[in-house]
Amino acid sequence: MVRKLQVLAIVFCMLEYTASAGTSSIGTVNARGDMQVDSYTVNGNATLFNGSVVKTNQVAADLRLGKNVNVQMGSKSSGTLYSDHMVLQSGQAKLTSANTFRVDALGLHVAPNAAKSSAIVAVLPDNSVEVAAISGEFSVSGSTGVLANVIPGSPRIFAAAGGAADSNDHDWSNKKVIVILAGEAMIGGVVGGVLVATNGASPASR
Repeated sequence: MVRKLQVLAIVFCMLEYTASAGTSSIGTVNARGDMQVDSYTVNGNATLFNGSVVKTNQVAADLRLGKNVNVQMGSKSSGTLYSDHMVLQSGQAKLTSANTFRVDALGLHVAPNAAKSSAIVAVLPDNSVEVAAISGEFSVSGSTGVLANVIPGSPRIFAAAGGAADSNDHDWSNKKVIVILAGEAMIGGVVGGVLVATNGASPASR
């Protein structure tokens, strides 16, 4: 009898450990207003897990993933979070990372090439993707390999050849973005819930 109880106790502990490991936190999200986290309306902050979906409304959200990764989501943006990357479905996000954490958008992979790099990734209304580096250098790759390396001051738009991108299987071509200076330059700031890249213009505003 005692032996059976010991076995049951061991099994119970193993199940408890497995359950807790499967729900380990990968970070937190904070917003000065309401947002949706895994389909629940949250005001303030929430814990993120592998596969958590965050949708912002009228305000930006600040996500902290471990010690070396910070993601700022603009207003009216949505994305799915994982331990090593974020899938940006709509809107825009600013990534500041000291490791290999990347942002995926419409089948493109945006990853830092150096430590302490920062960039804004935006899914534009026409389903193209804009990448604007703020510091460091970022590589943008697709199914065929690296398409471009993006450095500060030279943002790029990536548009699917032959039409809008809607899957991971599109061929991608890129063109250099023409940046028009407008007012004072702001680097990586947040104004009214809209992320601002270099040269004072939001990637999604052009």
